[in-house]
Amino acid sequence: MREWLVRRSLPGEVIPGAELCNSLDDDCNMAIDEAPDGGPLRRACFTVASASRNVGRCRDGHQTCLSGSFGMTCPGEVTPAASETCGSGIDDNCNNQVDEACDGGACNTGGTWLVVGAPISYSCAFGLVSIDISEFNFAMNTPSAGTMSILPQFTWSPGPTRQLRGPNGSCPSSAIDAGVTYAGGCTERYQLTGSFASATTFSGVFTMTFIGGASCFGCMSQPFPVQLSRERPSPRPNEPVRCRLRRPRRNSG
Repeated sequence: MREWLVRRSLPGEVIPGAELCNSLDDDCNMAIDEAPDGGPLRRACFTVASASRNVGRCRDGHQTCLSGSFGMTCPGEVTPAASETCGSGIDDNCNNQVDEACDGGACNTGGTWLVVGAPISYSCAFGLVSIDISEFNFAMNTPSAGTMSILPQFTWSPGPTRQLRGPNGSCPSSAIDAGVTYAGGCTERYQLTGSFASATTFSGVFTMTFIGGASCFGCMSQPFPVQLSRERPSPRPNEPVRCRLRRPRRNSG
């Protein structure tokens, strides 16, 4: 019968092993801290709770062996955001949920906010400026990341293509400062400022500014204190149905 011989290490013998990041040639191939492809050793890393690793937007980073160490940082990793960015369609905080706390959830700035009480109404310049606002539509990260757009509804002078713009806001404690300038013989400036008092309430001021003297045809700059709510109020008894009005066409000159 053929005898099979088993190779055994001799006392004190060191044989090749897996390459480690330690400034030594562990696999005895005349190279130090190298990967199988000949480049430097690399490894995946993630520095926050493992439950969110590669969940939603979260992704591993990679560490590269340098001078026998992978270092203390994790370049390229994507960690959970502090909160969801509503409407993004992405699990921003890496908890296996998308856009949670949005549209009636714990706290969300995006969507429709209703004017509490009487609408913001004003008309001047023979009807060229006509404002009748009963709600505001907030959109985060529009038209670009970090920017919010606010569209007053339903009738207002610059029209639906001219939205208020400003930095993103968050609730329940963030401030809002968004506006739009409509240049012309009479320059119009519309601005909404204020802050979220809770997940469902906003308190601020809608300001209209007219600069141009006689060219403004009697339009006067003025602020309108405003309270906004997520909840649609119950109709008052015998309250008439409100119509949406079209904005009169401006002369091109």
